[in-house]
Amino acid sequence: MKSISKCILIVMCLFIAFILVTCNMVSTVEKASGYTESDRLTYSFYTDEEIKNTPRISNNYYFTWQHQDGGKPEISSIVFSNTDNEVALKEYLVTLGYHHVESSQFGERWESERGPNPAFYLWKKSQLNQVGLSKTRQ
Repeated sequence: MKSISKCILIVMCLFIAFILVTCNMVSTVEKASGYTESDRLTYSFYTDEEIKNTPRISNNYYFTWQHQDGGKPEISSIVFSNTDNEVALKEYLVTLGYHHVESSQFGERWESERGPNPAFYLWKKSQLNQVGLSKTRQ
């Protein structure tokens, strides 16, 4: 009976430790100005696969991840610096089956034939010489 109690206690402690580490990672990722592929745990846990596979249009880039309130929406992004050429990113979105549907202050919205979710936003900040690609999911 004591061994069962010890096993239960160990499992509970491991579960609590996992929750604490996960919560700490979420708050760190959301507060940080970005992360790179060298941050292996953060990169593999938070970066969307299609964002991971985005063609690299600059050697200077980083990733961001945000969790918005309500309905579990997430935004996974890659931000390229020292470039303003987004042609390769547009071609990549087309190969994924997405098409441009509208432009707004947030950039170009790209949707799939399957529906509006998930969607990509392709944006450019000319004054900062940055181009970014964000994927939103709900």
